[in-house]
Amino acid sequence: MTSQSTTTDGPSEARHSVSQEREKMIAEAAYYRAEWRGFSAGDPQADWLASEAEVDTLLVQKAAEEVAAEKQSLLQRLEKRINDWDQKLAALTAATRGARDKLGAELHDQIASLSLKRDEAKQKLAALHDLSAQTWQEVRDHTLVFFDDLHSAIERVTARLSPAEKPVKKPKNGDTN
Repeated sequence: MTSQSTTTDGPSEARHSVSQEREKMIAEAAYYRAEWRGFSAGDPQADWLASEAEVDTLLVQKAAEEVAAEKQSLLQRLEKRINDWDQKLAALTAATRGARDKLGAELHDQIASLSLKRDEAKQKLAALHDLSAQTWQEVRDHTLVFFDDLHSAIERVTARLSPAEKPVKKPKNGDTN
C-alpha cells in the first residue's frame, strides 16, 4: 500500500488516499472471508469487522517497520558522520601541532571544543539507539539539527587552515597516488 498517490497535493489528500486504500483492503479481505465459507451462513458485518481489525493490525505493523527502517538508516548515516569527524578532528589536531604558534591558542581551543561536541554527538547517537518509535520521531529532528551544526563548525575550523597547512591524507597500503 502506498501512503500517498503521486497526484495528491497535501496532507488531507494523502490521508484521504490512505483511507480509501484501507477501505479497499478491508472490503477485499471481507470478500475473501465470505468466499472461503462459500458465501453461505455468515454475517457480512462480522466479516467486515474481523477484516477491519486484521487490516489495521497489518497497517500498524507496516508503519512500525517503516519507522524502524528509517531509524536504522539514519543511525548508520550519523555513525558514519561521527567516524568522518573523528578522522577530520585527528587530522586537524595533527595539523595544528606544528602550527600552534602561528594559528594561536584560539584555533587549538576550538578544536578541543569540537572534540567535546563530537563526544556529545556520540552520546546522542547512543541515546537514539534506545528510543521507542514514538520518542524517536520527537528526537530525530533535534538530533539532525545538532549534527548539522557540529558539521558546519568542523568545516569552518577546517577552512581556517591555509591550503599548505591543511591535513594531508596519508596513502593507504603504500599507494603513492
